[in-house]
Amino acid sequence: MAYKEESVEENIAFYDEFFCDESDPGIPVEVQSGNKKAVIHMKRKLDIDTAQKVFNKAAKFKLNKSTGQKDLVDYDETEAVIQSIALSIASWSFQYRDNKPVPINDKTVRRLDATIIEQLKEVLNKQTEGRKETLDPFVNNSDTP
Repeated sequence: MAYKEESVEENIAFYDEFFCDESDPGIPVEVQSGNKKAVIHMKRKLDIDTAQKVFNKAAKFKLNKSTGQKDLVDYDETEAVIQSIALSIASWSFQYRDNKPVPINDKTVRRLDATIIEQLKEVLNKQTEGRKETLDPFVNNSDTP
């Protein structure tokens, strides 16, 4: 890799490009269930604490008495998806018939139409794959073979 002289302007890294900013309104994602559409704003990034919360909700541990360590005995992929979606939603406009807003949490996400869950899961997968691809040293991102 050759060293490239960069101007100060080229070397600027903006906070919102690298950090999880709670004030960010998120990315609008249009979802559809039947002939009805809605917009859900998804967070652009998840921080390490949020990723740990997802893992902790999906993982089941058992104490290994011989080592004193907790061993992972099960990982519930569906629970991980629900938790990831619930913690990735910045906002939505869903409300009950009495005009009260539907809270954003794992219980309400669980009640969403399964087709919406799949649509949101696809958005999260694309976000994750995009980040992984840019970090993978074995992926050739240039036109050079």
